[in-house]
Parts: sequence; structure tokens; C-alpha cells
Amino acid sequence: MNLKLIWLLRVAAVLLCTAMIWWLLWVDFHRLDLVQATDFANSCYVAGKIAQTGNIHLLYPSVSATTYVGSPFPRIAHELLSALPAGSYPVWQYSPLNAFLFSYLSLFNVDTALLIWQILNGAATLAIAAIVAKPFRLRILDAFLFCFCFAPWFMMIKFGQQGLIFGVLPLCLGFWLALRNRSVLSGLCLSITFLNPKYLIIAGLFAAFVFWRNKKILPGMLLGVAFWITFLFLSTPNVLLPWFHGLKLAELYFFDPHLLHRTFIYTSLPALSILNLPVEFRDVAKIVCYTAAVLVAFATLYVGARACRSMQKRQFFLLALTLSFLAMPVIEPHLLFYDLSGAAIGLLGLWKLSKLEIPSLGGVSAMLWLTITCYFLIFAFNLLQPQPLVFVLILAGAYLQILRLIVQQMPSQGPKGPSFSAQREIQGPHPFESLPVGAERQ
Repeated sequence: MNLKLIWLLRVAAVLLCTAMIWWLLWVDFHRLDLVQATDFANSCYVAGKIAQTGNIHLLYPSVSATTYVGSPFPRIAHELLSALPAGSYPVWQYSPLNAFLFSYLSLFNVDTALLIWQILNGAATLAIAAIVAKPFRLRILDAFLFCFCFAPWFMMIKFGQQGLIFGVLPLCLGFWLALRNRSVLSGLCLSITFLNPKYLIIAGLFAAFVFWRNKKILPGMLLGVAFWITFLFLSTPNVLLPWFHGLKLAELYFFDPHLLHRTFIYTSLPALSILNLPVEFRDVAKIVCYTAAVLVAFATLYVGARACRSMQKRQFFLLALTLSFLAMPVIEPHLLFYDLSGAAIGLLGLWKLSKLEIPSLGGVSAMLWLTITCYFLIFAFNLLQPQPLVFVLILAGAYLQILRLIVQQMPSQGPKGPSFSAQREIQGPHPFESLPVGAERQ
């Protein structure tokens, strides 16, 4: 790419990033109503306040409840947040440990607490950029700007979500440790996503994918998850079952036909497929859609089984991280637009793989970036009527196309075949370099 164009894009990204940060600060200091409408304020901040009192049973509905309606958490949220819209009905779906962590931020006023949490998310973004810069052959500044200016990533920071610190960061750190043969430690880092169950699914997919190449990461992750469950059982035995029951109710809450769903920010293909069907067909549709999601996950693992025999280790782990993030809209049962923040890492991974292995992946990466950005502009500025199902179908189609391109590029020599990169360098009809008689490989 032309050097002048690179510098022009870099300067434009710096200006855009500066404008975004200025807008975040202006909202935090001048718009209390917008602050209290964020997910951090009406969920994390309230949970932290409840944890301060020690009455953590108030975080979840009772195990006999059949709905979130009437549970104490929404009532407490409205008591604490005077500017919270009357029709808002916040709930808490995370672990008691998350609530205890947020209890320290809840010592501050809600606007100050949100600002601190956004600063921590900015630091996490910088850490992620530093982690992926070397494997992706990027400058740390470029990786940071690409992620921060990516629409779902910015929304994640704006609303104070937990996905970066308890999701994307542990996944990237697990990837970084896996490259350095710290297998068990990599799995333990992946288990941190237990604090954000959406990303636990993706961490499990990553660990299962690389199992073909490294047999210790998946057991390390399972060991870490067992630790978190045991720790919660010993520290908060009375609320562990209500939490799991709350997760079950969240499934009903997500598809409740009596609620007004803001489907334009839904980015889960299974969820949108179910919600676009009549109520009487939804139970059967769940079985079909969730089964299809599992099949896509198995197809991804099949690609991993094929790729581990023909790709170099670094490229293989890069492929695992890339596919794990890009699979989210296809296999996750519940997903919102800002949860696509991890797709920024996936898009960077596609770009890197296009340079190393499969050139056509670069075009898919650019198309996905444009699709996600255009959809954000459509619903953020009311340019057109959002079509979320069409949007996720494009994402799903692109993901399946990525799997197809990878499988097509794989050599057919079998387990001893050369890597993709090695094939480009081979000259002549023989796939292996010749050695003098009696010589051995070092």
C-alpha cells in the first residue's frame, strides 16, 4: 500500500479516535441521563451497590420464580438511579464475583464510576493491541486505532460493557501464551471468560480448535472453569443456584413475546431466526437453530483438524483465534451489536492470513468491515430501516465462505504435507527439499 495513503489513514484514525474520546468525556460529565441509561450504570453499578450491602441474594430472582418480573434488582436500580427511564427493566445475569468486583467502583458516583470503567477498557484495548501487534505484524498504534474506531468496540466502551476485560482480553492473552508454549496457563487465562458466559463459548471453541495441535490448553481451561465454580460454591453457596436459574430465565426473557425487543441491535443468527417466527413455532425453532449452530461449530473444528496437518504452528493458532471471533454471530444464542467487538481481532486475523496463506481472505475481511460499519451507521443515524436478519445472514454467509476458502486451499498430501506458506516457496515437482545421502534434518 502507498506510504502516503497509510499515513493519511493513520492521521484520520487518530482524529476520529480523539473525537470519540472527547464525546465520551462530554457525556460522562454533562449528560447524567445518558450515563444512567448505560448498561454499566443500570447493571454493573447497581450490582456493585448490592454487593456492598452483603445482600447478594437480591441480585437474582428466587429459584421458584418463572420470570424476572417482580424480582428485587429492577426496583433497586430505579431507587439508585433517578434518571433511569420509567420503562427500563434492568436485570443482572453475571456471577456474584462480578458484582463483588464492581462493588469497588460503586464507591464512587455513577458518572465517575463509568469514567473509571471506560478508562480501564481503554487500557484493555491498549493491552490487546500490544498482544496482537507482533503476531499480526502490526504497529501497536495501528492495532489500537483499528480496534478503538471499530463501531462495536466503541459501543462496548461507551455502554460500559464487560466484554473487553472479561472476554476479548483473556482470549487474546490465551492466544499469546499458547504461542509461547505456556499451554496450561493459556487455558487458565481462557477460563476467565467464565465471568462473561458469551465469551466462554468462544473460548471453548478456541481451546477445542487448537486441541489438534496442543492437548493441554483445553484441560487447562476446564480446570480453570472448575476452579471458578468451586470458588463461587464455597464463597456464595446460597446464590449459585439462583444465578444458574437466572441464566435459564434469561433465555425466556430474551424470547418473551410480551416484551418489546430492540431487535435492530441483535446480532445472533439463531436468536433472530427464532424471533422472526410465530410464537407457537419458537420452541421447535430453538431446537433446529441451536442444532444448526452446533453443526457450524463442529464444521469449524473439522477445519481445525484439517489445518493442523498443513499449517505452521503460528498460522494455525492465528486461524483458531480468527475463526473463534468470527463465528460468534453464527453460533451464539444471544448476541448484541457491541458483542461483535471481538470481530475486530478476527478481521485483523483475516488480513494477516491473506498475506501469509490465502489472498482471497483479504477481500472478505474488507467486505465484513464495510458491512458492520454500514449497519452501525444505518441504525445509529436512522438512515434506513435496519434489517438485522439480513445483516446476520451476510455475516453468516461470509463465515461459511471463509471456511470454504480455507478448506479449498488445503493440500491433499495428508498429514505430512507441506504448509501453505511452504508450498509457495517450493520449486520443482517434489514437495520436500532434497538432502545429501546420510544427512539428517536438524
